[in-house]
Amino acid sequence: MHTLFVDGESSNSFQWRYNVFLSFSGEDTRKSFISHLKFRLCQVGISTFLDDEEVRKGEVISTKLEKAIELSRVSIVVFSKKYASSSWCLEELVKILECTEMLKKVVLPIFYGVDPSQVRKPVGYFDESLTRRFGVQRTQNWKTALTKAGHLSGWDFRNVVYRHESDLVESIIKRVLQEVSQTPLVVACYRLELILVSKI
Repeated sequence: MHTLFVDGESSNSFQWRYNVFLSFSGEDTRKSFISHLKFRLCQVGISTFLDDEEVRKGEVISTKLEKAIELSRVSIVVFSKKYASSSWCLEELVKILECTEMLKKVVLPIFYGVDPSQVRKPVGYFDESLTRRFGVQRTQNWKTALTKAGHLSGWDFRNVVYRHESDLVESIIKRVLQEVSQTPLVVACYRLELILVSKI
């Protein structure tokens, strides 16, 4: 088994720099669900990583973004209809799952407008045009990551329990607070770094 080193420290000794890394497709969630979730994360003091436009240039995620994933205690992945159409989202997902075992990260999937079965078996949901663009092996890695993530326990917004988006957001916030309450951060607790990872 490989040991992952972050900033010169092994996964057994380093402290998390962020509470949450948020992975989502901005095309169909930025102005709705993500804006609500973002507001509540900020309101309760959850340190969340956000890239900028410069980080998202090109077709391969940057070292800076990979490091942010490694240094975040919890990864929230919002699976929406456009998520699997973004190579950026899919690359993030692969990296997130790679870190899960080595760094004992927590991954919280949210199925927003998609059936979890569509993620587990990404036929139709997955943009097959990506295969032609990026090649069979790379897209197979993405499909494998989607299948693994689709089997994780998370939230399905279609569930009647969540009558409003606010109900879903509050459920997520409660779970995140439980996870991070026992997590030391490199930054001081009063320092808020509300950053969002948004893809087009």
